[in-house]
Amino acid sequence: KIFLSNLNILFIVLIIIKAETALADLSVKEKKKNFVESFAPIITEINKDICNNRNILKKINNKVQNNKNLSRKDKSWVKKQFIYYGLLSDNQDLSVDEINSKLPELSLRMDVIPGSMVLAQGATESAWGTSRFAKEGYNYFGQWCYTPGCGIVPKARPKGKNYEVQKFADLKASMQAYFKNLNTHANYQEFRQLRAKERAAGTPITGDVMVKTLNSYAEIGDKYPKQLSQMMKDNDWAVYDKPPYCPCCEGAM
Repeated sequence: KIFLSNLNILFIVLIIIKAETALADLSVKEKKKNFVESFAPIITEINKDICNNRNILKKINNKVQNNKNLSRKDKSWVKKQFIYYGLLSDNQDLSVDEINSKLPELSLRMDVIPGSMVLAQGATESAWGTSRFAKEGYNYFGQWCYTPGCGIVPKARPKGKNYEVQKFADLKASMQAYFKNLNTHANYQEFRQLRAKERAAGTPITGDVMVKTLNSYAEIGDKYPKQLSQMMKDNDWAVYDKPPYCPCCEGAM
């Protein structure tokens, strides 16, 4: 028979606890790694598309400023963008004067979102992709919807409330909706104005600066931007504010 002293038992217990802690730490690191690897290529793709569209918009703006006529293709493209960014309804006609008046606002809305900010909000709102809403409905950013059946009903939804947590087909659709939300909703006008100011000054558009405008995104208010900033700093995510993840985050455009 083998008899263990209390000291030996304590030593074994400490070894087991240390091993379990190491495994837990590895699990957390792996979870974060998988999260970033799933987000990064989609951030790149969406921001790249926006940069390409901004190049087209710049050419059209130049035509307008130089009193040149827009082609039918130009007008069709502009109308499509106006509708997408909430500046025009589907059945509304588009006059030359309306094009001229709406182009500045389109330029304000059609712009990139720094990758570090996308990562921080996605990780915060979805608990690194482990939340019920992320798993069941690809909702990584906490978007709500108000049509019955449009999403998932939260278990803790207050009585009398009719919102649901929106469901998406995949992560890309969720992220596209998040981009559109920040680029069109009235609550984020300050975000868009600051981004335009940074761009006009030729200053890189970075997550640590832009998150300061997001106090209305979550119920915790002013604590929310600080929480996001700390997460970006802890994870060294500043690299995602640069090419290739954000092709036109740097400089005026």
